[in-house]
Amino acid sequence: MSVDRTAPSAGWGDLLRHRRFVLYLATLSVGDIGYSVYAVAAPWLAYQVTHNFVDVGAVLAAEFGLYAFSFIAAPFVDRAQEKRIVLLWGYALQAVAASSIGVLAIEQKLTFLLLLPLVSMISLVWDFTWSANNTIPPLLLPKEALFRASGLSGVLSGGNQVTGFTVGGALILLTGPGGAMLLYGALNAASAVLALGITTQGSPSAQGPVWQTMVEGWHAWWGGSNGRPLRSLSLLVAVQGFFAPGSVLLITSIASRAAASQFTYGVLFTAFVLGGAAIGILLGHFNPRRHVGLLLLTTPLIAAGLLASAAWAEKVLALGVVLWFASGTAMLGFEVCYLVYLQATSPPSEVARTTSNVFFFRGTARATGAIALGFVATFLLPTTLALWIAGGLVVSSVVGAALWPSLRKVQF
Repeated sequence: MSVDRTAPSAGWGDLLRHRRFVLYLATLSVGDIGYSVYAVAAPWLAYQVTHNFVDVGAVLAAEFGLYAFSFIAAPFVDRAQEKRIVLLWGYALQAVAASSIGVLAIEQKLTFLLLLPLVSMISLVWDFTWSANNTIPPLLLPKEALFRASGLSGVLSGGNQVTGFTVGGALILLTGPGGAMLLYGALNAASAVLALGITTQGSPSAQGPVWQTMVEGWHAWWGGSNGRPLRSLSLLVAVQGFFAPGSVLLITSIASRAAASQFTYGVLFTAFVLGGAAIGILLGHFNPRRHVGLLLLTTPLIAAGLLASAAWAEKVLALGVVLWFASGTAMLGFEVCYLVYLQATSPPSEVARTTSNVFFFRGTARATGAIALGFVATFLLPTTLALWIAGGLVVSSVVGAALWPSLRKVQF
C-alpha cells in the first residue's frame, strides 16, 4: 500500500476530510490532554511522596532532561516503515507506567525510588512517540499543506492543554495525584487504540543497522543535506530555547505577587497557551513557506517587547491577558516555524532523525535555561526578570542576524 499524499492544499476542509490525518489529529489530541494532566500531577505527586523540593526537581529533570535524547529513538522510528507500530508500543508502555504510578499512589505504596524510574520510563518511551508523531504529517500530506496541518494541531493542542490542566487540577483536589495518573494511563491507552487507523505502510524508510542509521543522521546534520543549514539552525533554536522557559517563569513570578495568585496564574497561562494555538492558524492561513528564516529572526524580537510590556502591566489583568496572548503567538510561532521547516525539507526516511538531532540542542539548552533562569528569578522583581529574558531574546535575534547568510535558505 502506498501512502496517500494527495490531500489538496487549497483549504482547511480538505485536511478535515483526510481520514488518516484526522485519526492522527485525534490520536495526538487525546495524548496531549493526557500529557497535560500528567504535567500537573507529577510535581505534586513527587512532593507528596517525600516533601522534599530537591526530589521534585529530580523528577522534573528526569521528565524533561530525557526528552533531549530523542535522537537515540529517531533511528528506530526512521527504520520503521509502519509508524503505527511505534505509536502503539509507545502509548501502550506509557499507559502501563502511568497506571502503575497511579495504583501505587492510591494504595500509598509509592516511594521515590519507584517514582523516579517510572517517570524516566515515560520520558524515554515518549522520545519514540514524539519522533513518530513528527514523521507522520509529511508522510500523509504534501509539504505545501504542512503549515496548515500544524495550525490544526496547534489549535487542538492549545485547547487540550487548557482541558488537561483543568481536569488534572480537579482530580488532584478530588482524588489526589494518583487519580490523575490513572487518567493519564487511560488516555494513553485510548491514543493507542486511535492510532490503529493510521498507516504509513509503503513509505520510504531508513535502511541498515540502527547504529549506522544514527551515524548517517548526524552526517546529514553536519553536512546540511539537501542544502539545509542545520548547524546554523540548531545554534539559533538553542539560543532561543535557553530563554524560552523564561515566559512561564515570568508568569509564575507575576502571579506570585498578585492577591489572587492561583487565579492570576491560571488566567495568564491560559492566555499564553491560546496565543500559541492562534499563531498556528495564522501561519496555516498565510503559509509563509518562503519566509521561515525571516520569521525565526524576527519573532524573538517581537516576543522580547511583549514580555517586557506584560511585566509592567502586571496590575492590570485585562491588559496582561492581551499581552500574554500576543506573547504566546510570538514564542510558539518560532517553534512552529522551525519544526514545520524540518518536516517539509527532510527526506521522508530522515524526518525523525533530523527533528530529533536539532531538538537535542534545543532541549539541552531549554533544560539549562530553566535551571539558570529559575535561580535568577528568585532574586529579581518581575519587571527586572522580564528585562533579562527580553535581553536574551534580543541576543537570539542578533545571533540569527549573524547567521543570516545561512538562515536565508530556511524556506521551502
